[in-house]
Amino acid sequence: MTIRITNWAESNNIINKEQSGFRAHHSTYDKIFELTQISMHAKNMKNYCAAVFMDVEKAFDKVWHDGLIHTLIKLGLPSIYVRYIHSFIQDRYIYIYVEGLESIRIKLNFGVPQGSALSAILFLRYVAEIPTPNTANTHLSQFADDIKQYAHSKGFKTVQTNLQSSINQMTLFCGKRRIAINDSKNFEIIIKPPSAKNKTLTPALLFDNTEIEIKSSGRFLGLVFDDKLNFDEHITTQFQSARTRTMQLSTIHSEKFGPSEKSMLNLFKIFIRSILEYGHIALITTEPNQLKSWEIIQTKFIRFVLKSPKINNEFTLKLANMPSIRDRINHLAYIWFHKTQKNNKDVKEFIDTKINKLSQLKTPYSLINGTYRIRN
Repeated sequence: MTIRITNWAESNNIINKEQSGFRAHHSTYDKIFELTQISMHAKNMKNYCAAVFMDVEKAFDKVWHDGLIHTLIKLGLPSIYVRYIHSFIQDRYIYIYVEGLESIRIKLNFGVPQGSALSAILFLRYVAEIPTPNTANTHLSQFADDIKQYAHSKGFKTVQTNLQSSINQMTLFCGKRRIAINDSKNFEIIIKPPSAKNKTLTPALLFDNTEIEIKSSGRFLGLVFDDKLNFDEHITTQFQSARTRTMQLSTIHSEKFGPSEKSMLNLFKIFIRSILEYGHIALITTEPNQLKSWEIIQTKFIRFVLKSPKINNEFTLKLANMPSIRDRINHLAYIWFHKTQKNNKDVKEFIDTKINKLSQLKTPYSLINGTYRIRN
């Protein structure tokens, strides 16, 4: 049933193109790429760029049953599927059972069952009509219940006006769907042009008459974005995690027992290198020396496992038959970009319509496609 409903939705373009969650050939990298590309291009053009990070409160638990059925009928889902889903979610109760004592049963009018593959698909249909921003250079990003809105322009007031309009549309939609946004977790990141470094920026954005907090950095789908777009905070955070894991992994290696050298290097790739290379499509924009701490972690671990002397880093990597972290990130970004452009029509449309392919300024696209030129 899940596959049938998914195929129906995809073939009929029911899911909005801004949504990347729980969809074949889609991933978190789609949204990381789009946000990085748009915001970095705006920075290069000396424009303002601002992103609003919104948190949906208990998304799957807040799906209104009657609203879901109404939405599915409105979207044109065949009646046989509607009846099946209605029977799937109706007459569900919760109660507490402790040492032989049972509480009264409470009927659930909200929420889809946790752990069911069908629940994720139902949630995507429930929010399929989420409003897309209708103002220039304003974008919506969705990954399941993770919602981001961002805009760019020469003038900061234009950016805020466009974002406020989009937020108002989102508020109205959430009200109709009885979706709760946790306004205490909403925040905005503003990327300023150099000329506005010390400038006080107004107006502030409002959500439900509450001013949205402005922060210098925030986590988006596992990657820490900052208002300078240099990812320094993300690099530092991941360095701490990688160093801790490396120390833990090192304790199981011994001359007399424990995994072999080959196994130790494979464990490093799985448990340590994987957390460093995540977000590669954005991290390719970092400067070479920014990843030095990551390279040191890898080199020291290889020397420890292989018991090699402090020789040239390049030769150390050859002994382990491993690429540098930088080379690995560049390779993964290149593979992801071309594979996704081939299989993901939404990302391809973004590339074809939203990107200046001839630009020589630094962005993920220009770095992957070789159009970026270092300027003196």
